[in-house]
Parts: sequence; C-alpha cells; structure tokens
Amino acid sequence: MLTISYQNRPYQLERFPYLGHSTWLPWTTAEQQALRYVDEHFPAVQDLVLYQDRFGVLATLWANRKPRVVVTHASHQAALAHHLKQHQIDPALVTTCSLLDPLERAVPLAVLSLPKSLELLDWYFQHLSAQLTPDATVVVGFMTKHFTPRLLALAEQYFGQVEQSRAWKKSRLLVLRQPRPHTQALVQHALTYQGLSLVQYYGVFSAQHIDYASQFLLDHLPAPAPHSKGLDLACGNGILGVVLQHRTPNCSVTYLDDFEPALASARRNVAPDASATFHWSYHLNDLPAASF
Repeated sequence: MLTISYQNRPYQLERFPYLGHSTWLPWTTAEQQALRYVDEHFPAVQDLVLYQDRFGVLATLWANRKPRVVVTHASHQAALAHHLKQHQIDPALVTTCSLLDPLERAVPLAVLSLPKSLELLDWYFQHLSAQLTPDATVVVGFMTKHFTPRLLALAEQYFGQVEQSRAWKKSRLLVLRQPRPHTQALVQHALTYQGLSLVQYYGVFSAQHIDYASQFLLDHLPAPAPHSKGLDLACGNGILGVVLQHRTPNCSVTYLDDFEPALASARRNVAPDASATFHWSYHLNDLPAASF
C-alpha cells in the first residue's frame, strides 16, 4: 500500500486486487509525472478523459475534476470502485466509459498511460479523435525503457505537434496537440485456424495468428463429451472454446476474460447457435461452484 498526500488530503492507494507483493506500487512514475504536469498546466480543466488508469489512482485523485474513465478491464473497474469507496468519494463524480462505445461529448484534455500494445494505443487515439476539440491536449506517460520510434510515428499520424518531456525517474511524457482529421478505421484483425474464420480487436493477445501454445493445446485436447459444460478461462478471442464447440456442437461453454475487448472478440467468434455465456470478470467468485 502507498500512502501519499495530495492537495492536503491523505490517500492510501494499492494495487487491487492486492497480491501480497510489497514492491508492486499502484502507479508508475510516468503517471506521477502526468499528474504533476496536468496540475501545473491545466489546473482548472474539468471533464478530462483517462485511459489505462489501471488501478484508478488518477481518477481518485482527480475526482473533483469529474473525469471520464475509459475502462477496459473488469479489474480496473473494481479497483476504481474500491479506491473511491475507501476514500469516501462520491462515485457519481467519476464517469466510466467503454472503449467499445464512442465518447459522448467533446474532449479538451486526455491523459493516457502507454499500454503494452501500440495497437491498443492506436485504438485509444482513434477513440479520442472524433471528440477532441481543436485546442485539445493529450498527455501520454511512459517508462523510458518502453520507448520505440514507432510510438512517435503513431502519435504523428494523429497530431500535428508532438513534444517529448525530459526524463524523470526513468519516465517521460509525450504532449500531443493539434489533432489531425482522422478517418475511423477497423480496430480488429482477421485470423484463420483450421478453416475457421475469426476476428479479434486490437490489444487482444497474439494479434497476427493463433498463438502457438493454444495451437499445441488444441492438437492434444480431446473433444468434450456431449452435453458437457466447459469454462474457457482468460478466453482471449475464444479460440479454445470455439474449436471445442465445433468438435462437439451440443456442449456448452462459458467464456470469461478480464479484458473487455477480448470478451467482445469471443462473442463475435462463437457460432450464433452455440450454447455459450459470456462473463466479464477477473475472478470466478460469481460462477456456481462445481458447475464445470
């Protein structure tokens, strides 16, 4: 747990769910640097939009700014709710949005932490582009070890002005202005596996092909028994469950993933007549015991 003082108020912040590792902090120095930059340069801006605030720290500290938080993970949503409740902050101050739905109104300021996938960052930029005001600023925080020239190239596709901050505690900021007009494009890949056609959204594991571990598993996994029930845990694009239901059409499968675009990919790949349920979660607590 991390205890900090922000605007003369103490906050106790933690990774949620807590996994017991004392060195795991709930935010990076890149997020700390973004907090300082925004407070210095945009002290009065309300209704800013946050992406990749994985443990809800920035949304909690900036709750009085009435931020919109684009939530991609069920664990992210739970962490945010946990921190707001812990600090007795009215949850109505913070609006959560889905990456799968368009933003509803103009965006004057957005703050992003760099995701692991540049394709997911591309999707974030596309999601923003339709609603950025002409004078909007987008702040992207990242650790210097994750810098790649492709990051600058991607930013320059969406913004006419791309500035990089000086390094601070092994982190930097990209400050992006002058949003360029941008045509909305597909944020998904088309994949094939043994005659099956699949799609998956940007940011879902193994973008270009079905990963080799899943292929290896499917080569050795027997077909389910008729009318059996299965759980595709951390389902990704749903390839395991889809193939098993193809082999045994009358079996039923529950698809579960923490990452909402992964679960949305699985929904698109499962046959319309298949017996399937979809569960957006990072745990199994809501599923009936001994049900699989």
